[in-house]
Amino acid sequence: DKFAQALGRVLLGVRKDEIMTLTNRIQNLMQALCQEFPERQDRLQLAFLAAINDEPFYLYGRTGSGKNFMINRLLAAFKKPRFIEMGSRPQEIPGSIDDYDVILFKGFNPIDDATKECVRNALQKRKHTTLILSSDVRPENAMGRADIVDEITLTICMPDNLSSESLC
Repeated sequence: DKFAQALGRVLLGVRKDEIMTLTNRIQNLMQALCQEFPERQDRLQLAFLAAINDEPFYLYGRTGSGKNFMINRLLAAFKKPRFIEMGSRPQEIPGSIDDYDVILFKGFNPIDDATKECVRNALQKRKHTTLILSSDVRPENAMGRADIVDEITLTICMPDNLSSESLC
């Protein structure tokens, strides 16, 4: 797989005789992550910056817009991330929130009281954990209903369709 090979070269450093600066490594990492995903490169870069800064963000897009693909690529940027995916059914986060690098609330449903409470607790108790809320509910509706609008740093909206360049 070309993606895995490119990502491996970036994470390990390119060659023994080439010293890479942090800026170069991040640029190469972004280039590797965005392979086969060029029409959403800016969104992936924003998500990456939010994740390395432990900032919570909301990922909005209709079904089939590439939300899951983007999350998988984002997680691939980190070496062995401690990750938990919370489904649409209410559940408690096992252990401490700080046991995880990333907590994903996939299919976030702002109508469900138990899910809202779990998200609010995670937002309040986290120290060095990135929270990702992913949903097809418009951000202003979801965050307003869940009363978390002031706690989400970034909203990333996936486009509904592909660019003409990506279809070639």
